[in-house]
Parts: sequence; structure tokens; C-alpha cells
Amino acid sequence: MSKKNKQRSIFIGVAAILVLALVSITVLVQNSKATETKEEAYVLPVASSQDVTELDYSNYEIDSVSDVYNPDIQSQIQEQLSELEASTQAMVTDPLLVSNPYLTNRNSVYVNFKTTKEIADVSYTVKTENIPNFFETLVNSGTTTNFESQLIGLIAGEENQVSLTVTYTDGTTEVTSFTYTPQASNSGLGTQLDVTTYDNPTELSNGLYALIGDSTLENRVIALVDNEGYVRNEIPLVNYNSMRLSFDSDNNMVFAISNYSLVKMNQLGQVVAKYNVKDDGYLLHHDYALDDEGNLIALATSIQAKAEDDYVEDRVIKIDGETGSVTEIANFADLLPDLYEKATGKVVSTAEKGARDIVHINTIQYINDDELILSSRETSSIMKLTDVSTSAQISTIISDSDFWDGIDTNGATLLQKEGDFTSQLGQHSVTYEAGADDEHYTLYMFNNNSAVMDSRTDLDMTPYLEAGAGTTDLTSTENSYYYEYEVDESAGTYKLVKEFSVPYSTFISSVQKMGSNYLVDSGQVATFTEYDENGAPIATFTTTGEEKFLYRVYKYEFSGYYFK
Repeated sequence: MSKKNKQRSIFIGVAAILVLALVSITVLVQNSKATETKEEAYVLPVASSQDVTELDYSNYEIDSVSDVYNPDIQSQIQEQLSELEASTQAMVTDPLLVSNPYLTNRNSVYVNFKTTKEIADVSYTVKTENIPNFFETLVNSGTTTNFESQLIGLIAGEENQVSLTVTYTDGTTEVTSFTYTPQASNSGLGTQLDVTTYDNPTELSNGLYALIGDSTLENRVIALVDNEGYVRNEIPLVNYNSMRLSFDSDNNMVFAISNYSLVKMNQLGQVVAKYNVKDDGYLLHHDYALDDEGNLIALATSIQAKAEDDYVEDRVIKIDGETGSVTEIANFADLLPDLYEKATGKVVSTAEKGARDIVHINTIQYINDDELILSSRETSSIMKLTDVSTSAQISTIISDSDFWDGIDTNGATLLQKEGDFTSQLGQHSVTYEAGADDEHYTLYMFNNNSAVMDSRTDLDMTPYLEAGAGTTDLTSTENSYYYEYEVDESAGTYKLVKEFSVPYSTFISSVQKMGSNYLVDSGQVATFTEYDENGAPIATFTTTGEEKFLYRVYKYEFSGYYFK
């Protein structure tokens, strides 16, 4: 697919995005729900050249993505790879190259070689016909004389010419090269996204876009996409959505593979830990964070509460990073009993139809062991949870007061707006930035500007609709927004310090600061745009499928993980 690199006005760009939104939200969420239970039959790699080999998986009974993430199978793969490495006299001019040995990074090659001199750096360039070159410096998981790394960035289904440049500490260099064609992708994403560039001199930020939770794919993956829109890696998933990638102190990447399991994957692609919360009575949803000790703080649904009372997406759990044991930190039915009594409506607008989605926590931000920031979509509120390590309670709430009128907040303080603006509505991807002290900080978010609140049939949303809030009608011309608050807990206030409009999305979506740029995913039209510091678009990326539903897009440089 050729790249669309057209200079267009902002008006035309936004109009094109709105045309993509003609698919109704009902179809989208039904499609999302259907794909959550689908699991791909895993296709093992096949060598395409004499330069690159593949391991023997015939004894592992790998039939699905779930099998790939089986820790026992991962250990057996590691043993086979170690034996191959030990039996091979691989040198720079004849390195050991293995196609995606751990089956977790589809567009990858394992690289190993020995040297007689100390290595300073190993850089590489991927050349593919009619596609811009991809250049990076590899992280070394081995020693200064026994290099070991995972090379990503190859284009699936295309012949890639890869050159490796080894720079020694004495300043000399050696160069070697190989060709390889990874198997064509079966995710349905394609080789390249549609890209629209604007008349904006600001450069895109460094890194790879991680497309997380594209529920309309034929087979679910986390896709890593470069600044030209080319798919440079795919990480297979079982189902559901991994809402972000996190990295622990040992340079493992942490992410969810399903709605009940998370994994830690090392720099070579080996899964070194797996956590299953279903056995403890929970399902994961949306977001999680790593604490200072490497434990995971995750948002969850209680399987029992869902079965007995229809409650969903209202728990916070802690997963011990060493043992995998699960403890519950917060149950919002206990924290806000008055809200649960008065919010009687059931879900009609999303895949959880018929459920009681009272708070719908969709983002978690770890401040310290005793404090968390949580985003509640269904109450259009941002809550601070304190005393997390002992007995969690809500200390502050940021929200328009209308949503809490007549409801006992159980001791939580409703912060007051400073200035004339409408507070966030149905927000996602709330991000915390520390300030001068604990009581002063910044929050930024994707303000969906959505007036949909199924649980609150007692509320009149007309004033918000008249002020420009949107509904589930994605063909409307309403906007969502990037919002940024300065919070002053000592004064009990918050104020809007930055905003700009973005394509409308009733649900899902994300934002991320990238230096002075802003990355914004308008999830229900499956487009993401990088904006400059003034909120003017630099480039817009759109997935090419007919149906759109892209939960999150974050950008990562992968320093210390894939790259040096």
C-alpha cells in the first residue's frame, strides 16, 4: 500500500475523519464484544532464506496464542535456543539468526555472535523496497564479547535486507548483512496505515506508536507502527485489550494478553512471568500500573459481583509481582454506597448491556503506595484514592457538581472549578504529572465530551447537549478535546490551563504528551494524530479496515528494551 502524503487543510482532514464515522456505535461495540472471545490458531514461523533459521516447535503442542504464553513452553523454547547458541560458533561475519524464537514478536529476528574484541555498539538498518529505511541501535542482553539481542522492524511479507554494524571499543567496525522475509501478517492490519500529513514544520516525536486494543482486527495484536505508518512489529494477544505497555526495573515489558492474564516479557521476547487473576475471582479491564516494588495495581471486575448484582468495572486489585497473589484494594460499592443506591440505570450503549456499570473506572495512575488517581467515565469524575496500603478511601473528586448533587460522597471533597468552562465528560486516559508538592499537580486527559451516562437515568443531560456535548451518534459534528488541569488541593480548586478540539469519540480513546507534541487517539473512528504544542496537527494515521474501534495509542522509544 502506498503512503498518502498529501498537504491538506485541517478542515479537509477532519471532514475525512468524520466520514469514517458513518459506522454506528451499535455495530462497533457488538463487533468488539464478539472478538473478545475469539482466539487465533497460531501460525508458526517458516524460514524464508538460508540466513535465518527457525526452532523446532513440534514437541510443544502450540495451537493457539494461549499456548505461546504458557510459561512451561517458554522455558522449553529458552532451553532449545540456549543449546543452539552453545553449539554454534557464531561470529560477526556468520551470526546466529533465528526467526522470532519465542513467538511473541512476529517481525523479529534473534541475533547472537561472539567476538574477540569488546563491543561498544551494534546498529542496524532494515531496507525494504519502496519503504523508508528503518535504523536503530540494539540493546545487548549478552556480554561485551558475546552479543545477544532481538531485532525488530522488519516488514511482514516483504523481503528485508538487514545490515549490522558492530562498533568496538577501540573504534574499529565490522559489517555483516542478511535478508529475511517474515511471514505475511494475519492480523488484518496490513503493511501500512493511511497517513495524512499537514502543512506543519514541526517534526513528529521519536518512537513507535503502539496500537493497543484494535478490536476489529481479524486476529488481535499489539502493533508497533513507525512515523511513516508502517507496521514494524506485531505482538499476538489472546483476546481483549492491553491498554498500555509498562517496563519494570529489570527491563521487562509488562502487558495484558487477555481479560484475565498479564505477562512480563524480557528483551529477547521470552515470557518470564504470567499472572492469572481469573482463579482469584476477577477479570481485568482497561488499565494497570506498576508500583515501586514491581507489583501490579490493576482495574478489575469481580466475577461474583457481576453474576450476583450485575456490577462491573468497579474494583481495584493488587497483583504481587513475585508470587502473583491477588488482593483487593478498593470496591466502589463500599466507597460510594449512596451512589450505588441512586444510580439504577443499566448499560444500553456498550458491550456490557444489562450490566450495572456505576463508576466504570478506566484509568489508573500510581503516585505512591498510598495514593492513586482514578478516572471514572460513568460519573465523569477524576478521583484521588488515599490510604491505599491500609484502608482505601476517596479523598477528592474532580467533576461538575451536577453529577454529585444530592449524593453522599462518603467524606470525599468535591474540588471547585476555577474559571468558566465545562468540566470533563466521559473522559479517558487521565495522566498525572507531579507538581511542586503533593497538593499541586497537573492532570491531562482525553475529554470525550460525551453526555452518555446510562447508569444515571435521574439526570437531565440537556444542558450539556446544548453546550455541545456529543452522544453515541458518531456522525455528529461535535468535538472531543484535549484537556489539561492544574490542581490545587490546598485551595480545593482545579482550573483548565490548556485545551484544543480533536475528532469526536463517545467512548475509549487516549492522549499522551511527547515532549512538546501531543499524541491523541480518537478511538471510535480509529484515527490518531500527533499535534504540535499549539494543538495544530502534524500527521494523522488511520487504520485501513472498514470498521473502527481503537482503544488506546501510546508512543514508546523502547530505550533499554529493544533499542539502546
